[in-house]
Amino acid sequence: MLSPTSIRVIVDNSRLDGNSAGSSGGAICAEGARIEVRIQSSTVSGNDASLNGGAIFFSVGDQNALSLSGSAVDSNSAGDDGGGIWISGNGGVDKVWMVNNSAGRRGGSVFVNSSPFVANVAVISNGHAGIGGAGVYAEGNYSVIIKNSTLINNIAPESEGERGDIVVLSKGEDEEGNSPQLMVLNSAVERVHFKGSDQTELGITYVFRNNFIKEAIGISMEELGSSNTQTEEFGYRDVKGGDFSLKGNSPLIGKANKAKSSIEDVMLIPRDSEPDVGAVEYPHQATVEKFKEKLFDTPMACGPTEEDSAKEYEEGFNAGKEYCKENPEECGITLAREWKEMTPREEVIQKLKGKSFQFSGYYIHYDRGTFDWIYVNRDLSIVAKLEEGCGSDGSLRWNYIHVEKTDPAFDSIHIDGDRIFFGDEVSSDE
Repeated sequence: MLSPTSIRVIVDNSRLDGNSAGSSGGAICAEGARIEVRIQSSTVSGNDASLNGGAIFFSVGDQNALSLSGSAVDSNSAGDDGGGIWISGNGGVDKVWMVNNSAGRRGGSVFVNSSPFVANVAVISNGHAGIGGAGVYAEGNYSVIIKNSTLINNIAPESEGERGDIVVLSKGEDEEGNSPQLMVLNSAVERVHFKGSDQTELGITYVFRNNFIKEAIGISMEELGSSNTQTEEFGYRDVKGGDFSLKGNSPLIGKANKAKSSIEDVMLIPRDSEPDVGAVEYPHQATVEKFKEKLFDTPMACGPTEEDSAKEYEEGFNAGKEYCKENPEECGITLAREWKEMTPREEVIQKLKGKSFQFSGYYIHYDRGTFDWIYVNRDLSIVAKLEEGCGSDGSLRWNYIHVEKTDPAFDSIHIDGDRIFFGDEVSSDE
């Protein structure tokens, strides 16, 4: 439990799994005047708390922050509210899986108590709550923003009257005239529930743009706005089974607002120039299990990151080399070529034969260096350069050189026969 006057906590490339609390915050309980908690490239899984915040309980001042990026918060439970996260303070998640969490009362994955909270590129699904808001539940003077996310199949009892993947409760304006705020953009939401008898009593400032929604409760689809689409099917492969990959006929494909879309999807893979609504981009395979494998199935040594010194890198590389010699089965791709036996040819053949795969782009070795590789996506709208080393989560590091719609570097890119051609550089003052 953290209850100091000023502290910063950073959790990076770690597992906060299988913890239990007799009160609140199964993995992390943060209370105090000045606390910042940053979780990146990690898992917070299988934790429980008797009261609030099965995984994380964050109750601090308005100027403090809880942030999660490139992480998974799954299979946690709370006896009362916030099966995954209970928050009263600034908070946000970016490219995060929040699935299979449960709360005895409200907020299966997230309970927001009079706080600013932003979810960008999040899968918030398969949650459960004993009363309501099995995905996200917000009450008090909150400000909730949900972008490029997927919130479906979060279950609460219909008898309690608070079912919905997003449930927002309004108490009207506070003494200073501030009212709750809700913004939802480019997202797939099964049910949104405005808890109030009619629009005049809600007292909520809301913006809904370019979403696919199955059902609106307490407010009409017309009131949410004409840019939103009501749909019976989202086109995910097997949500209940945990597979959020999009089918080829999904209505979400290519329907996102490009200006508001994210560069990467929840699997940390670049999106196309015609991005999809929700957290997942077609045809990427998207399950929390695959995501976790990507976080931790990484090389033991993969070159200097921006924070590494040359000495630290050399020491780390040599340590990794010795480890891989002794434990070749543990090594990732960077060291595998030198110290690990190659994958048996027959094993690869068995996985490929009789199957087809949709390619997402082109890899080009444009110069002689080991890292002189670029990736060009399928529709030629993105060019990224492979950088030396690896990211904080052990993944390959890509530097975006050209993004056609927002930051173009070339005036044209086209394919002719078996060659790809890059046009002239776009002037910075154009």
